Amino acid sequence: MFDSASILIRRANVADVPTLTEIYAHPAIREQLMQLPHMDQSFWRDWITNAPPTRHILIAEQVGEIVGEVTLSVMSKTPRKHCGSIAPVVRADRHRQGIGNLLMTSVLDLADNWLNLQRLELQVLTYNEPAIALYKKHGFDIEGTLRHFAFRDGRYVDAHMMARLR
Repeated sequence: MFDSASILIRRANVADVPTLTEIYAHPAIREQLMQLPHMDQSFWRDWITNAPPTRHILIAEQVGEIVGEVTLSVMSKTPRKHCGSIAPVVRADRHRQGIGNLLMTSVLDLADNWLNLQRLELQVLTYNEPAIALYKKHGFDIEGTLRHFAFRDGRYVDAHMMARLR
């Protein structure tokens, strides 16, 4: 466990691109996500620099080192403007140290107390039990299982659709 006071939560910036590229390229991270391998820095640079105002990218930084990231995307269409989707990631060598919990607390504060979102959603691969437990701890419920949701690493995988209503 770490001292949460030693973690700074801040907005992402272009200087974070090399580290984000490295974090997302780690095999232990890739196996939990639904992205292609070998995403290069140009993808992450574009993700940050061309983010619409509805995308909020938060970084967890400890003593100048990025240890996690969470993206909150607010829906922009009128019938769903009360909704957002989140996608947190913790650096592979920092799992189970409370960083995911801190990222979730921070993104929920932003969603609840600043953006007034009523519904937050996420998708998580069904075999990612630690992440599912974290999301449940923060009030997310499994709403359904999406069979053959994604094709990755030579096979189809299922995902849970989870949501939290406020």
